[in-house]
Amino acid sequence: MKLLYTESTDRKNNLDFFRFILAVTVVFSHAYVLYYGTANYTEPLWVFSEKQVGFGTVALNFFFIISGFLVLQSWDQNPDYLTFIKKRVLRIYPGFIVVCLLCAFVFAPLGNGIPIQPFQNIRMYWAHINVRELIHNILLLRYPVLPETLTGAPRPNVINASIWTIPYEFKCYLLIILLAFLNIYKNKFALLIVYIFILIVNILHYKTYELYNISGIVSPHLIPYFPSQKFMTILNLEHFLSFFLSGSFFYFYRNYIPRSILLFLSSLFLLLISARWLGYFELVQPFFGSYILFYIAFSKKIKFYTFAKYGDFSYGFYLYGWPIQQLVLLYIGQQLSMTGNFIVSFSIIFIFSVLSWYLIEKPFLSLKERSISINFSYLKVRI
Repeated sequence: MKLLYTESTDRKNNLDFFRFILAVTVVFSHAYVLYYGTANYTEPLWVFSEKQVGFGTVALNFFFIISGFLVLQSWDQNPDYLTFIKKRVLRIYPGFIVVCLLCAFVFAPLGNGIPIQPFQNIRMYWAHINVRELIHNILLLRYPVLPETLTGAPRPNVINASIWTIPYEFKCYLLIILLAFLNIYKNKFALLIVYIFILIVNILHYKTYELYNISGIVSPHLIPYFPSQKFMTILNLEHFLSFFLSGSFFYFYRNYIPRSILLFLSSLFLLLISARWLGYFELVQPFFGSYILFYIAFSKKIKFYTFAKYGDFSYGFYLYGWPIQQLVLLYIGQQLSMTGNFIVSFSIIFIFSVLSWYLIEKPFLSLKERSISINFSYLKVRI
């Protein structure tokens, strides 16, 4: 049987290329909501899917799928608690800290400026920043609470709408450790049971999530057993877990999943009809979207194996996309078309993502190889 994943595809795959394309897709989707506003939101997939999902949401979900695959693979290759946490912290925190500081001390003040005086009243703005609260939120991977800014922008006071997903990503990392501690990886069927449980929970709560996702209405009474103060946190976490664990599922059972053009086309068909006619797209995407993603990513005919040869810019692109798009629109306004704004924003975001990689991310990631001497090799993933 020809497998979807082999040792050769582990060394030569298109995942780096996919991650960059997904980051660009998020920025592309945000370009619509920022330029046209939510009332006149005409993002192509949002329209095609009858207001189920936009390209940005689909891309974000795929990010979690890839992450679930690669992070479990990382644990499998080195099942050491401290080393694992160190790697995850070095991957997430440095870039996150820097973008939050730039948002607070550069981008937010720029949001209150005008073209001829972009940094007017900057010292006054800095004086109103609660530095202790800012540091506290950054350390907890929370959205930074800042003084009023971007009052003339399409989304006032929203300095970086992308980073709200980062704490959920990190919580998913911690789940990998929890499952290892519970010896889930030592049993052939245990992860399957966990995965099915998460999918069932998402099915039961899907209407509540969809109501929030489409209209922004939060309805804690629909799930009374959730703590009301943590309602959205739990709802979002179980949603993202369905995608993250899908990626982990495809890694864990990699020796059993066939590479089949029939399965690929069937998965593509299911995604298409759920997007356009049947609904429930985000219940179909976790498993069938994963198959499509990995089928293409591990294809020997599509060869973007060395895409990240000069750097992995996807994380930086994701982090800097929103604030730069907001500022470009604020200063250029409606002088350019939506496409024009996207192109200008893309160029600036790319520069920031390259700088983020070479000045922040890469230097910190190089520290990952310094070993920590606590080993839990008996928890290695083997099925």
